[in-house]
Amino acid sequence: MEVGWLKYGEIIEKVGETWRLQSYEKLKNKVQNWLHYAQIQEVFKLDKRTGFQVEKSKLETELLEPKTKVLSRMYILLLKWNTQDETVKSAMIKWAQDIGYNIMFEDWERLWTTGMKFTACNALKENIMKMIYRWYMTPVKLAKIYHLSDNKCWKCKEAEGTFFHLWWTCPKVKAFWEMIYNELKKCLSTLFPRNQRPSYWALSVRRC
Repeated sequence: MEVGWLKYGEIIEKVGETWRLQSYEKLKNKVQNWLHYAQIQEVFKLDKRTGFQVEKSKLETELLEPKTKVLSRMYILLLKWNTQDETVKSAMIKWAQDIGYNIMFEDWERLWTTGMKFTACNALKENIMKMIYRWYMTPVKLAKIYHLSDNKCWKCKEAEGTFFHLWWTCPKVKAFWEMIYNELKKCLSTLFPRNQRPSYWALSVRRC
Protein backbone atom coordinates (compact mmCIF):
# COMPACT_ATOMS: atom_id res chain seq x y z
CA MET A 1 0.00 0.00 0.00
CA GLU A 2 1.41 3.35 -1.08
CA VAL A 3 -0.56 6.03 0.73
CA GLY A 4 0.50 9.57 -0.08
CA TRP A 5 -1.05 12.94 -0.81
CA LEU A 6 -3.61 11.88 -3.42
CA LYS A 7 -4.69 14.13 -6.27
CA TYR A 8 -7.97 13.91 -8.16
CA GLY A 9 -6.13 13.09 -11.38
CA GLU A 10 -4.96 9.85 -9.72
CA ILE A 11 -8.23 8.66 -8.19
CA ILE A 12 -11.05 9.61 -10.57
CA GLU A 13 -12.10 8.36 -13.99
CA LYS A 14 -14.29 9.75 -16.75
CA VAL A 15 -17.34 7.79 -17.86
CA GLY A 16 -18.94 9.51 -20.84
CA GLU A 17 -19.11 13.19 -19.84
CA THR A 18 -19.13 12.49 -16.09
CA TRP A 19 -16.24 12.26 -13.65
CA ARG A 20 -16.55 9.66 -10.91
CA LEU A 21 -14.38 8.27 -8.14
CA GLN A 22 -12.64 5.01 -8.98
CA SER A 23 -13.87 1.90 -7.18
CA TYR A 24 -12.40 0.77 -3.88
CA GLU A 25 -10.88 -2.24 -5.63
CA LYS A 26 -8.89 0.04 -7.93
CA LEU A 27 -7.79 2.34 -5.12
CA LYS A 28 -7.17 -0.11 -2.28
CA ASN A 29 -3.40 0.19 -2.76
CA LYS A 30 -3.62 3.98 -2.53
CA VAL A 31 -5.96 4.39 0.45
CA GLN A 32 -5.47 3.26 4.04
CA ASN A 33 -8.74 1.34 4.44
CA TRP A 34 -12.43 1.40 3.48
CA LEU A 35 -13.09 4.25 5.96
CA HIS A 36 -10.41 6.38 4.29
CA TYR A 37 -12.07 5.62 0.93
CA ALA A 38 -15.50 6.60 2.29
CA GLN A 39 -14.09 9.92 3.53
CA ILE A 40 -12.60 10.65 0.09
CA GLN A 41 -15.95 9.76 -1.48
CA GLU A 42 -17.81 12.30 0.69
CA VAL A 43 -15.31 15.07 -0.09
CA PHE A 44 -15.55 14.23 -3.80
CA LYS A 45 -19.35 14.64 -3.71
CA LEU A 46 -18.94 18.15 -2.29
CA ASP A 47 -16.14 19.16 -4.68
CA LYS A 48 -18.10 17.84 -7.66
CA ARG A 49 -20.71 20.56 -7.11
CA THR A 50 -18.22 23.41 -7.40
CA GLY A 51 -15.70 21.82 -9.75
CA PHE A 52 -12.13 20.59 -9.35
CA GLN A 53 -8.91 20.49 -11.30
CA VAL A 54 -7.80 17.22 -12.90
CA GLU A 55 -4.76 18.43 -14.80
CA LYS A 56 -1.60 19.39 -12.95
CA SER A 57 -1.45 23.04 -12.03
CA LYS A 58 1.37 25.39 -12.97
CA LEU A 59 2.42 25.35 -9.31
CA GLU A 60 2.97 21.58 -9.46
CA THR A 61 4.73 21.39 -12.81
CA GLU A 62 7.00 24.42 -12.38
CA LEU A 63 7.64 24.53 -8.66
CA LEU A 64 6.87 21.34 -6.72
CA GLU A 65 8.01 18.64 -9.14
CA PRO A 66 11.47 20.00 -10.10
CA LYS A 67 14.06 19.19 -7.44
CA THR A 68 16.59 21.88 -8.33
CA LYS A 69 16.64 25.70 -8.39
CA VAL A 70 13.45 25.91 -6.35
CA LEU A 71 14.00 29.54 -5.26
CA SER A 72 14.70 30.81 -8.76
CA ARG A 73 11.72 28.89 -10.12
CA MET A 74 9.54 30.39 -7.39
CA TYR A 75 10.72 33.91 -8.25
CA ILE A 76 10.01 33.42 -11.98
CA LEU A 77 6.59 31.95 -11.22
CA LEU A 78 5.68 34.91 -9.02
CA LEU A 79 6.70 37.31 -11.78
CA LYS A 80 4.47 35.50 -14.25
CA TRP A 81 1.56 35.12 -11.84
CA ASN A 82 -1.61 36.46 -13.42
CA THR A 83 -3.81 37.85 -10.66
CA GLN A 84 -6.65 38.53 -13.09
CA ASP A 85 -6.96 34.80 -13.81
CA GLU A 86 -7.21 34.10 -10.09
CA THR A 87 -9.95 36.73 -9.73
CA VAL A 88 -11.89 35.11 -12.56
CA LYS A 89 -11.56 31.63 -11.03
CA SER A 90 -12.67 32.92 -7.64
CA ALA A 91 -15.79 34.52 -9.14
CA MET A 92 -16.62 31.32 -11.07
CA ILE A 93 -16.35 29.21 -7.92
CA LYS A 94 -18.49 31.57 -5.84
CA TRP A 95 -21.21 31.64 -8.49
CA ALA A 96 -21.23 27.83 -8.66
CA GLN A 97 -21.46 27.57 -4.87
CA ASP A 98 -24.42 29.94 -4.78
CA ILE A 99 -26.48 28.61 -7.66
CA GLY A 100 -25.70 24.94 -6.99
CA TYR A 101 -24.39 23.97 -10.42
CA ASN A 102 -21.40 24.68 -12.64
CA ILE A 103 -21.53 27.15 -15.51
CA MET A 104 -19.70 25.88 -18.60
CA PHE A 105 -16.37 27.60 -19.27
CA GLU A 106 -17.55 28.41 -22.82
CA ASP A 107 -20.39 30.45 -21.34
CA TRP A 108 -18.01 32.35 -19.05
CA GLU A 109 -15.80 33.04 -22.05
CA ARG A 110 -18.78 34.41 -23.96
CA LEU A 111 -19.64 36.69 -21.02
CA TRP A 112 -16.09 38.09 -20.87
CA THR A 113 -15.93 38.72 -24.63
CA THR A 114 -19.16 39.17 -26.60
CA GLY A 115 -21.18 39.87 -23.46
CA MET A 116 -19.11 43.00 -22.83
CA LYS A 117 -19.20 44.23 -26.45
CA PHE A 118 -22.92 44.42 -27.09
CA THR A 119 -23.14 47.96 -25.70
CA ALA A 120 -21.10 51.17 -25.88
CA CYS A 121 -22.56 52.40 -22.61
CA ASN A 122 -19.79 52.46 -19.99
CA ALA A 123 -22.27 52.53 -17.11
CA LEU A 124 -23.91 49.34 -18.37
CA LYS A 125 -20.52 47.69 -18.89
CA GLU A 126 -19.61 48.59 -15.33
CA ASN A 127 -22.80 46.97 -14.05
CA ILE A 128 -22.05 43.79 -16.01
CA MET A 129 -18.52 43.64 -14.57
CA LYS A 130 -19.84 44.19 -11.06
CA MET A 131 -22.29 41.34 -11.51
CA ILE A 132 -19.78 38.88 -12.98
CA TYR A 133 -17.06 39.62 -10.42
CA ARG A 134 -19.52 40.20 -7.54
CA TRP A 135 -18.10 43.61 -6.66
CA TYR A 136 -21.31 44.99 -5.18
CA MET A 137 -21.10 46.04 -1.55
CA THR A 138 -23.64 44.01 0.42
CA PRO A 139 -24.92 44.30 4.00
CA VAL A 140 -22.84 41.25 4.93
CA LYS A 141 -19.66 42.80 3.47
CA LEU A 142 -20.28 46.18 5.10
CA ALA A 143 -21.01 44.54 8.46
CA LYS A 144 -17.64 42.76 8.32
CA ILE A 145 -15.75 45.87 7.22
CA TYR A 146 -17.25 48.26 9.76
CA HIS A 147 -17.99 45.70 12.52
CA LEU A 148 -21.73 46.37 12.34
CA SER A 149 -24.24 44.22 14.19
CA ASP A 150 -26.88 44.47 11.45
CA ASN A 151 -26.18 42.54 8.25
CA LYS A 152 -29.79 42.06 7.19
CA CYS A 153 -31.03 42.57 3.63
CA TRP A 154 -31.90 46.20 2.85
CA LYS A 155 -35.06 45.13 1.03
CA CYS A 156 -36.81 42.44 3.09
CA LYS A 157 -35.08 43.30 6.42
CA GLU A 158 -35.19 39.61 7.38
CA ALA A 159 -32.50 37.37 5.85
CA GLU A 160 -28.74 37.97 5.76
CA GLY A 161 -27.89 40.39 2.99
CA THR A 162 -25.51 38.20 1.00
CA PHE A 163 -24.77 38.91 -2.66
CA PHE A 164 -26.92 36.00 -3.85
CA HIS A 165 -29.82 36.89 -1.57
CA LEU A 166 -29.85 40.51 -2.76
CA TRP A 167 -29.97 39.45 -6.41
CA TRP A 168 -32.05 36.28 -6.34
CA THR A 169 -33.54 34.75 -3.18
CA CYS A 170 -35.00 37.88 -1.57
CA PRO A 171 -38.83 37.79 -1.94
CA LYS A 172 -38.89 41.40 -3.17
CA VAL A 173 -36.23 40.64 -5.78
CA LYS A 174 -38.17 37.59 -6.95
CA ALA A 175 -41.12 39.91 -7.58
CA PHE A 176 -38.79 42.12 -9.64
CA TRP A 177 -37.69 39.21 -11.84
CA GLU A 178 -41.34 38.23 -12.26
CA MET A 179 -42.08 41.75 -13.48
CA ILE A 180 -39.15 41.57 -15.94
CA TYR A 181 -40.47 38.28 -17.30
CA ASN A 182 -43.97 39.70 -17.82
CA GLU A 183 -42.65 42.86 -19.48
CA LEU A 184 -40.50 40.81 -21.86
CA LYS A 185 -43.57 38.83 -22.92
CA LYS A 186 -45.36 42.09 -23.72
CA CYS A 187 -42.42 43.64 -25.59
CA LEU A 188 -41.71 40.51 -27.63
CA SER A 189 -45.40 39.69 -28.12
CA THR A 190 -44.64 36.02 -27.60
CA LEU A 191 -44.67 33.33 -24.94
CA PHE A 192 -41.38 31.73 -23.96
CA PRO A 193 -40.45 29.24 -21.21
CA ARG A 194 -39.85 30.75 -17.81
CA ASN A 195 -36.28 29.75 -17.00
CA GLN A 196 -35.87 29.52 -13.21
CA ARG A 197 -32.08 29.40 -13.29
CA PRO A 198 -30.38 32.37 -11.56
CA SER A 199 -27.60 32.33 -14.17
CA TYR A 200 -30.16 32.91 -16.94
CA TRP A 201 -31.41 36.19 -15.47
CA ALA A 202 -28.41 37.52 -13.56
CA LEU A 203 -25.68 36.51 -16.05
CA SER A 204 -27.60 35.87 -19.31
CA VAL A 205 -26.29 32.29 -19.47
CA ARG A 206 -28.83 30.38 -21.56
CA ARG A 207 -27.42 26.85 -21.63
CA CYS A 208 -27.41 26.09 -17.88
